Amino acid sequence: MRATRADRFQSVLSTFPLSVQPFLQHMAQQGGELSPRACDEVMRLLDVTVEELMIRLLPLAKVFSMAPVSNFHVGAVALAKTSPADGHTNLYVGANMEFEHLALNMSIHAEQSAVMNAWFHGARLVTAIATSEPPCGYCRQFLQELCGSKDLMVLKPVGERFDYHADRLSEIFPAAFSPMDLGNDRGFLAAPKTIRKLGLVHPSDDPVVLAALAAAVASYAPYTGNFSGCAFQTPEGKIINGSYVESVAYNPSVSPLHSTILRLNMMSLAEKQAIDRMVLVEKPTRIRQKDLVEMLAGSWAQNVELEYYTAQEEV
Repeated sequence: MRATRADRFQSVLSTFPLSVQPFLQHMAQQGGELSPRACDEVMRLLDVTVEELMIRLLPLAKVFSMAPVSNFHVGAVALAKTSPADGHTNLYVGANMEFEHLALNMSIHAEQSAVMNAWFHGARLVTAIATSEPPCGYCRQFLQELCGSKDLMVLKPVGERFDYHADRLSEIFPAAFSPMDLGNDRGFLAAPKTIRKLGLVHPSDDPVVLAALAAAVASYAPYTGNFSGCAFQTPEGKIINGSYVESVAYNPSVSPLHSTILRLNMMSLAEKQAIDRMVLVEKPTRIRQKDLVEMLAGSWAQNVELEYYTAQEEV
C-alpha cells in the first residue's frame, strides 16, 4: 500500500532536527509558505544561508507533487519579496501536477507552481528559485516572463550534502524571447500601472462568483486582454480563487483553472480535495478560457458543473 501524502510529509519532516520541525509542520495549512520569522529561526537553528535552506526544503516541496502519468515528482522553492525594498526572507514551495487522461501539455510544472504560490501571497519580485531537477525550456521561458528575470538566480542541488550550483536565468537561457519583444516593459509580478475595473455582464452578489471576478481583475493578460479567474467552493464553505497568467511565448501560460487547482493543492496534504462549486469569469477577446477549462474540469472534477460568467471592462 502506497504511503499517503501526509505520511510522506512526516517522513521527510523527520529528517530535520526536532528543534526545526515545529516551524515546518504546518506548511500545508499555511498554503506552502514559510514566513519570514520561520525562515529566520530555521536558518539560525540549522546554521545555513537562505539558499541552503531552499535546497533543504526541496524534498518537502516534492511531497505536494501529483504525477499520475510520469510518476516523476519535482519540487521547487521560490525566494520572493513583496517589494524590491522588502528585506524579509519569504519562501514559497511548489510542485508539479499532472492530470490523468489529458495531454501532457495540460500539466503544471513545479517552477510555475512555486512562482504562482508566491504571487498568491502578495509577492512582487522573485529573486531566486531552487528546483529539484534542472528547469526545462518551458519553465525557463515561464521564468523569463517575471519582472526582474535577468537577475533571477536558479539553484540546483549537487551531491548528497545539500550543496548546490547557482546560475542566473540569463546564463542558462541566453538570447531569450522576452516580454519586451512584444512591447511589454513590465513583466509578471510587477505592480500594474493602472487599476483594472471589470464588471459582470449579468450582475451577481454570489460570493463565489465575486471571488472569480476578483481573480479576473488580478489576472495578468498583457498579450490578449483575456482577463479571467476561477473560484472553487469546498464542502466546508471555503472559497479559493486563482487567476489567468500569460507568457510571452504563449504555451507556458497558466489557465485560471490550473491556477486555482495548484493553489488548492498547496493548501492541504490530502491526496485530493473535494469541491462543490467551480466558477469561471472571463472577458472573452480573441481567445477565451471556457473550452479549455471545461476540458480540464471534466477530468479533474467530473461531478462538478462549471458555472460560467462573462465580464466587461468598466470606465
